[in-house]
Amino acid sequence: MVEAISQDSTWLGETLDTVGKYDPFTGRLLELYRRQQERGGEAQKLHLGMHRSDYMLHHEKDGTMGIQQVELNTIASSFAGLSTEVSELHKYMLSRNPPPVLGSIPSNSSVTGLAHALTVAHEAYFKIRPAAEGIESCDVKVLFVVQPGERNR
Repeated sequence: MVEAISQDSTWLGETLDTVGKYDPFTGRLLELYRRQQERGGEAQKLHLGMHRSDYMLHHEKDGTMGIQQVELNTIASSFAGLSTEVSELHKYMLSRNPPPVLGSIPSNSSVTGLAHALTVAHEAYFKIRPAAEGIESCDVKVLFVVQPGERNR
C-alpha cells in the first residue's frame, strides 16, 4: 500500500498540500518530489522501503481488546531496530506481575531483517547500476550514525 501511494503523485500532492503549507519539513519533501516528477518521475527504478508501524490496543464496544495500527513511519523507521528491546521490556514488565500470557510473548529479531534488507538492496543496486560509473560494490559502505546522547538509536 505504501509503495502504491508513493507512486500516485496526484493523490500524494493533493493529500499533503495542506500539511506542507504548515510543516516546513513536509513542504520541502513535497517540493523535491514535485521537482523530480517534472523531470520525468523516478530517479531510480529500485526502491527499499524501511517502515515502522506503531500499534495501540483498542477497546471495542463489546468489551474485547484489539490491536490497531495508529501510525506508519517512513522517515523515523530507525526505531524499527528498537522493537527487539521493546519485546524484552514487555517481558520484563509482565514478569513483575505475571499474567497467564507471559510465556506467549514472542521474541523480536527485526534488526536482523533490517540488516538483511540493506544487504539485499545493496546487491540489487549494483546489479542494475551501469558499469560505466566505475564504482565497485565493495567500494560502497552502509553507515549508521548514532550521535552521543541520541535517544533515537
